[in-house]
Amino acid sequence: MFGFMNRSQIQEFEENEDNRVLLLNDDDNDNDNDNDNDNQETNIDFNIPQDELINMNEFLIADPDDNQKGNNNNIRRSTSSINNSTNSKSILSNIFINNIYEYYYAKGSIPIVIDKVTHLLINYFLIFFINFITNCIEYKRILLEFKTGDYIYDYINIHNIWPRNAYLVVCFTMFIIYSICLTVNCLTEIKNTYKIKNIYENKLKIDDTELEYIEWNYVVERLKTTYDDPNLNIYTINARILKKENIMVFLYKNKVDYLPSSSRFLEWNFVFCFLEPLFDNNNEIPEVNLITDRLKEKIKTRCRLVFFINLITLPFMIYVILIYFIIKYGEIFYHNPEDSISKIWSTKGFWKLRYYNELKHQYNRRNHKIKEICQDINQYYGNLEVKEIILRFVNFVLGSFFVLLVLLSVLNELILTDGIVFSNRTTLWVMTLMGTILAVNKKFIHISSSKKYKYYKPDEDLFEKLKDAIPFINPLFFEFKNRKKLNHVLSQLYHTKIYYIMLEFINICISPIYIYKLYKNIDDYIDLLVNNIQSHYILDLVINRSILTNVTYLKNSPHCYYSYTNFLENNPEWKKNILNFNELSNTINEMEYKWDNKNLEQNSFTMLHSYY
Repeated sequence: MFGFMNRSQIQEFEENEDNRVLLLNDDDNDNDNDNDNDNQETNIDFNIPQDELINMNEFLIADPDDNQKGNNNNIRRSTSSINNSTNSKSILSNIFINNIYEYYYAKGSIPIVIDKVTHLLINYFLIFFINFITNCIEYKRILLEFKTGDYIYDYINIHNIWPRNAYLVVCFTMFIIYSICLTVNCLTEIKNTYKIKNIYENKLKIDDTELEYIEWNYVVERLKTTYDDPNLNIYTINARILKKENIMVFLYKNKVDYLPSSSRFLEWNFVFCFLEPLFDNNNEIPEVNLITDRLKEKIKTRCRLVFFINLITLPFMIYVILIYFIIKYGEIFYHNPEDSISKIWSTKGFWKLRYYNELKHQYNRRNHKIKEICQDINQYYGNLEVKEIILRFVNFVLGSFFVLLVLLSVLNELILTDGIVFSNRTTLWVMTLMGTILAVNKKFIHISSSKKYKYYKPDEDLFEKLKDAIPFINPLFFEFKNRKKLNHVLSQLYHTKIYYIMLEFINICISPIYIYKLYKNIDDYIDLLVNNIQSHYILDLVINRSILTNVTYLKNSPHCYYSYTNFLENNPEWKKNILNFNELSNTINEMEYKWDNKNLEQNSFTMLHSYY
């Protein structure tokens, strides 16, 4: 319900007859003729195939601090002969490229439409269901008058479905307005989805049935073939898609205070207040948006708005979210109680482990692999033997009473339904509770028992697997004396599902406090971000660490370096787009990282951060 960048979002765009794909934005029209002239000049001046050109200005920069800075904005700029001669304006808008990827990620139009419609229906159902359980059910009569043989609908008055309390009327009115806006947006996205579907089928020659079996690289090749854009390659396309995600990765890697730790709701608040004001409708970062005073005012205005809405609607929001969680997870945990202890990544863990320019489907695969290794480490090295002994004792005691109640129920069936065990709780209620506890304990015992026999090969070191999966962690942590600290830190990156739900609920309750802290510390966020925005001749303004050909950052930051190697591993064809690739590769291979070994005693997420 509250997620960031995890739903397919197909946005408004328009395609002209000459294959130029643009947003519905009149401000861009003035630049079209200039771009055409640049294309002509480029074809005259260069004999190198245009699709093999990549920005090498970052490769030539020795120190990013030497770059020229823009007035008031501190925007780093790079220049080179390629930059001055090559067409730097793509004929494909960022929104269009993002739509192409979102369509690929969802695997066609049908999943997108079903997802949008289902999401919409859930919101409308919540409006009805919350009003129904709040206003229609006569709880007082059920407590005092209900007797055997009564029909439940006798205690329900559907005519009272609309709230009469003034506060609830205001909140539900706001909820309905939100749902109506969501409906309009849903219909627009469905319309745009079919426009993208038409482009896939008629221009890229890719059918929906093929999307399950082809890689993203194949779609990129079809884009390059269909649209005559010399700046299209797997790197420039991915980097333009992931501009916002790269900023999120950068912020989480730089120990910024008050970033959302374990809450999708607070993550959405942060993105709305801080990230979205940076971008225009074309998913670009205009230079005017980086004027410090202007940006601060835009962000603070949004913070005030969100703070006010969260504060006013907090009681209602807590009530709605509580019901939503019960509906969503109640049945799952009841029939599969072991699912409550399954692990999911925290918000901080999700962003800290993500590489720059790593697409969602690629990160999902790597993320799942990391989580499996971490869970195996926790199971094998988590000292579960002590827990197993305690749980076996608890199960022995509870199991004894459970069997006793079963035997008594066999002797007289009224004991099961009408017998009172304690505090007016029937035998059936007590047995249900005991059965749930026994099932959860049994799951823990099974984990502890199975792990003893799972790893028997002396050369199968889980920490070596983890080192390969997360290579940007300080190697010192993989020494035997520090492995317990590493295990402790990683265990904080992902939580059991039931614990994560509790954290989400608590964070929703304190959301006004979070927004207030964000508001008071906004200067630190803006200074950090503006000082690390760099102008790229194709990508325009991006976070500097995401430029994978900048040797300065590859040399000093393991996270940047392994983002580069991971990108090459996923997209080996990118090598041909880098001029002097062997020289770049040799330069990178000679690097030695400076690790911060002073913070090993601190049990914090900063251990996953490399310093330079």
